[in-house]
Amino acid sequence: MWIVKKCLKCCKEFKIHTCIIKNSRGKYCSKECYWNSGNHPNGIGSSRWKGDNVGYVSLHDWVVRKLGKPSFCVDCGTKTAKRFEWANISGEYRRDVKDYKRLCVKCHRSFDYHLTLKGEKHPQSKLTEKNIIKIRKMYIPGKYTMEKLAKKFHVDYTTIGQIIRKRTWKHV
Repeated sequence: MWIVKKCLKCCKEFKIHTCIIKNSRGKYCSKECYWNSGNHPNGIGSSRWKGDNVGYVSLHDWVVRKLGKPSFCVDCGTKTAKRFEWANISGEYRRDVKDYKRLCVKCHRSFDYHLTLKGEKHPQSKLTEKNIIKIRKMYIPGKYTMEKLAKKFHVDYTTIGQIIRKRTWKHV
């Protein structure tokens, strides 16, 4: 059964079904009026508000709500890429719209590359840059094999292979 109610925010009349009212909803004519009313469980002042301690996905959702969906790349200028994303400039992931820029996926990946920890700065690194240089100089097939180097430096032989082929530690 449908009834006519008055929106608590804009005072506009709207039709609503009685089953929605039973679930203690149906006080606002639209989502916009609901969010602008200040009576919702999210946002500043809410017990669930996290401020800058928000998670990665929630922060990106917040950026899309504030800035909209990006439609071009500011680095390469393309408007024809399949997907555009908001890239965090500082790497600190704050609630600051000036800390984000529009990028296509390709530019976003190359932009984020400078933010990742590389080499011995990475917390899980077992080797140093000096070790990498030694490994590359010492490797001679038949004389000093990957297995021998792996035992000497306490890593797996596949790690030695990746270092020698420069798939890892490319910056050294």
